[in-house]
Amino acid sequence: MSEFEQKLNKCVDNLITRFKSVRTNRTSPDLLDGIVVDYYGAPTPLKQLASISVPDSTTLSLQVFDKSTVEAIEKALVMSSLGINPHVDGTSILLKVPPLTAERRNQLVKQVNQLAEEARIGVRNLRRSAMDDIKKNSDLSDDDKKQEEQRIQKTTERFNQTISNALDKKVEALTTV
Repeated sequence: MSEFEQKLNKCVDNLITRFKSVRTNRTSPDLLDGIVVDYYGAPTPLKQLASISVPDSTTLSLQVFDKSTVEAIEKALVMSSLGINPHVDGTSILLKVPPLTAERRNQLVKQVNQLAEEARIGVRNLRRSAMDDIKKNSDLSDDDKKQEEQRIQKTTERFNQTISNALDKKVEALTTV
């Protein structure tokens, strides 16, 4: 696999990871992936400070490892874009995830479309960079340059299709009641 394809894979993998943090009908620990807690002055991912479980389809349960971090975790959850109020009980925190309204579903669809567009822009930037590298390469003949440009274009189209497929799946998951 070429360096160009590896960079494109990273771009698509990043998009899929970001899609996981967007809420759908199913409650998932992945919702909390992007939450960072101020732990003694150092930004620390929430998953390093608590174990996360899903006791039922509408609840997330966090078992905090260090009781002194409960307040910081609660603050990070309130400040996050989840819009869910945590319920603290000693060293455990419960998050009741309300059902999605039609308005919220539309907002989330717009958000995932924006994330997909950012990924497409990243793919286009990588393509432009690869094309510029080919044009600057004086070791290649004109025919070889043309073949490389065609290969890069086909690879770019394949990855854009992968992005579109991932977007379609996520939109379907968001709009299914």
